[in-house]
Amino acid sequence: MRALNRQASEVLQSLGTAVHAVTDVTGYGLAGHGWEVAERSGARLVLDATGLAGYPGAVAAAERGVRTGGDARNRDYVSGHFDGASSATAEALVFDPQTSGGLLAAVEPGAAAELQAAGFWTAGTIEAGEPTVVLR
Repeated sequence: MRALNRQASEVLQSLGTAVHAVTDVTGYGLAGHGWEVAERSGARLVLDATGLAGYPGAVAAAERGVRTGGDARNRDYVSGHFDGASSATAEALVFDPQTSGGLLAAVEPGAAAELQAAGFWTAGTIEAGEPTVVLR
């Protein structure tokens, strides 16, 4: 755990109605918590594999085939609701469980620049469609 989510939460709260949904990314990883957002929103979450942020060494470990203990459980959780048209490395990152990850927020596109200036990064987009998580 590198940082608590309090400051990120306060930044998101300051945006008011530009924020549509927020969840913490914990044990179910980005894919699992992304599925919860997609399901409850009735929309498709499209994650951009090239934009995934990770701790130093995470990509190298995933490329070597290292998988965390919760990887299989998290894949089961989104089974039937995940389209992984990306690399095995990127999939390993989105299924990696976190004990205290960051926040996943669905925000108006116009708020993106302000959030990026505050240290946030863009994980993907929300699109109309059947609730699912797509990794491209």
